[in-house]
Order: sequence, then structure tokens, then C-alpha cells
Amino acid sequence: MPKNNVKRGALVAVLAAAVSFGAVGTAFAVPSTSANPSASASPSASATPSSSAAPSSSANQRQCNAQQKQQANQAANNARNQAGRAQRAAKRAVNNAKRAQQRANNAAKTAQAAAQKAQQSNQQADRNKANQAAAAAQKARQQATGQANRAAQAKRVAAQQNNKSNQAAAAARKCAA
Repeated sequence: MPKNNVKRGALVAVLAAAVSFGAVGTAFAVPSTSANPSASASPSASATPSSSAAPSSSANQRQCNAQQKQQANQAANNARNQAGRAQRAAKRAVNNAKRAQQRANNAAKTAQAAAQKAQQSNQQADRNKANQAAAAAQKARQQATGQANRAAQAKRVAAQQNNKSNQAAAAARKCAA
């Protein structure tokens, strides 16, 4: 359910942005739609080909709306893809953090075992191994902390994006009404 909310929110955010740009957005959309403006037009605009040959003010309005609709759909697809990429990146970050924590736990166990062996044998070689294991455990702990921080940041970014998307969704609903 949250995945769909993020995707839907990102889609609506882009739609709201496209609608809020108004004429500026249609100016950017003109080159991509000028080859066949009636292809993306509403059924009433494509049913009357004479209106595109001699555009009246209502035909211009329909063409503008069609261009805005096409631009909004394109932006929505981009936002949906971007939201999916962000979700996958956050999931990867969480999984990386889990694996790093497991490595840190394993390294700590190894270091503890080496320290016990060094204490029992009192041999220099065992003390060296214990020191190396402790250093490896410390490094693994630092890496796990870094991975956890990255995962937390990815979650915060996803939450912010979701909030923005929800706000844009509300704005788009108002514009569509």
C-alpha cells in the first residue's frame, strides 16, 4: 500500500506541476506534439478535422488542453519511474545495512573468541590475532553505522517525496475540478 501511495503521489506531483506551469508548460510541449497534434487530442477535437485546419479559439483551447494532457502523462510516467527507482534504492540501502550489521556481529564474535584464546594461552601470536580481530570488528561496526545512516537518509527522502506528492495530488484534484 505505501508503495502505491508513493507512486501515485509522485504521479500527482508531476501532474500538478504540469498544470501549474500553464502556458509555459505547453510552450515546452509544442515541439514534441507539433507533428501530430490531433493524435493526443480529445475525441471532439479529432472528430472535427476542420477545426485544426482553421483554428478557432475553442479549437486552440482543445489543442492546448491536449498538449497539457500529453505533457502531464509524460511527466507522470517519469515521476512513476523515479519513485520506483527511489524505493528500490531505499530497499537496497536497508538490505545493505542489515548485511553490514550481520558482518559486524560476526566480527565481534570472532574478536571475542580470539581474545579469550589469547588470554588463556598468553602467546604473542594469539594476542596479535586478537588485536587484528578487534580491529576488524571495529571497522565492521563503522561500516554498519554508515550503512544504517544511508538507509535512514533514504527513508527520510522517501517520506519527504511522499509528502510532496500528497500535496501535489491535492492541488491536481483542485485543478481538475
